[in-house]
Amino acid sequence: MKVLMTLFILSIISVNTAIAREAWAPENGYCSVNQRYAYNKFRFNVAEGTFSEDATYEHETQVYNIEFADYGGSWRSNLPRAYYDTPFLDDIDNFTIGSAQASSIKNNKTYTTYMKLRKGNNSDCRGCCSGHRGVCFSNGVTFCCDGTALLYQKLV
Repeated sequence: MKVLMTLFILSIISVNTAIAREAWAPENGYCSVNQRYAYNKFRFNVAEGTFSEDATYEHETQVYNIEFADYGGSWRSNLPRAYYDTPFLDDIDNFTIGSAQASSIKNNKTYTTYMKLRKGNNSDCRGCCSGHRGVCFSNGVTFCCDGTALLYQKLV
């Protein structure tokens, strides 16, 4: 019992530290992924004013098994100036949709991302959700500057 209580307290300390350090990250939400789709629903509490004008935000559902699934050809999101981020050179399955105008993300607004997937050869679905802050260059290429595993990262 003492060990469990210690782990619980350390977890609370870690969560509070992460929230204070990553003000730009979503505060709550959930991830859902299977071999047919990846769906995320999330909300920022203090996003306004934390992203520069050229900042991007990418919301990822990561599955550590490259054989799990592939992009199925369609996606949608209500993020500002949403885009599909290709998995080029990724060594895990990253199902990522980003915002090319993160400075327009609003506090307390619910955002969603949905990506259709094509079933792979292996159904092992261990992974997490993560958020990444970046910069969009004039040629349209984004560069990730900072990333964090999200506090609500449970895959369902």
